[in-house]
Amino acid sequence: MKHIQKIIAVAFVLFFSIWQSFAENMTIDTIDVLDTHTVSFWLSDIDSFPETDIEGEIKILRDTTIETAQRDIDNLNTIRVDLPQSLKQDTEYSLLGLFGAEGSIDFTTGRELSDVEIENDGFILEEQGIELIRIVDENTLEIVYILEVIEVEFEYKLLTELKIESISRKNATNSRVNIELRDEIELESDFIFIVVSLLDSDGNEVAFENSIYDFTSPAQLEVSIWIDGTSEDADDEFMKQLALEEKIAAKNEARQEQEQQLEQQEIPEILLENKEIVDESEEYDLSAAPTPYNLEKVATTAQVMPNTGAETWILIFSTLFINSFLYFSRRKKLA
Repeated sequence: MKHIQKIIAVAFVLFFSIWQSFAENMTIDTIDVLDTHTVSFWLSDIDSFPETDIEGEIKILRDTTIETAQRDIDNLNTIRVDLPQSLKQDTEYSLLGLFGAEGSIDFTTGRELSDVEIENDGFILEEQGIELIRIVDENTLEIVYILEVIEVEFEYKLLTELKIESISRKNATNSRVNIELRDEIELESDFIFIVVSLLDSDGNEVAFENSIYDFTSPAQLEVSIWIDGTSEDADDEFMKQLALEEKIAAKNEARQEQEQQLEQQEIPEILLENKEIVDESEEYDLSAAPTPYNLEKVATTAQVMPNTGAETWILIFSTLFINSFLYFSRRKKLA
């Protein structure tokens, strides 16, 4: 009877310990995307964490959609992958084969996104592994395997890790934790949220019931800007920049209007000057008696030279020629 009681007691202690361990496991209730550089999550128990910065490691991976994956008819060891979203320059990617063909490869894109081959520097399985990846263009990849691929249906994961700058609590009164990201969160994109480790106030690692979560960014997000290691809301720095640009545009518009007004003022002045010339010409009645003396008087007494181009010079040369002819004629008669 005593042995039975001991067995029951031990079983109860074990059961209680197992139940307590599961009961103490942390859970993440909700994941929210606050803006283009901030992700928040709500913990089931926040009291054990510091009220400001939280130490630990969390990974946020962008799950790039793969539209199709088909085996190349001419090269049976090559799988052609089509991407609806373009690859980015200078970005680290991880490609995982989930179904049809195993293997993985980590690669980093450069400035060029066409006709680029990247060899697999990681661990390669001899029986079936990825030898290299070929970037045909920004929306097409070719996965080259060591051996021929037998299957005809394939499933892959193309992941990109977003760089995390900080994990902290912005408000000590609630259980929300904010993650500040250096990389921008794209709209309507799928992401994988992985809790690698989080430390409580005593420096102990907290166990989570589930450490991998999926979430999708919304169609609209408040814009934030990463400046000097901090993510600032659009209502702050972004709106200041926008106001500055509007101010510059207003100054340019005002300067253009001022230039147009000056041009409009110059045109009546020119017309007025030409009108004065015409009025002075009418006083000499050039049409009634177009003699050389009248022409000479108009040319010599006009205060402003009309802007008539070649006609003005013809008038001047004609006047000089006639006067010269009359002058020499008179001298010849006197002689």
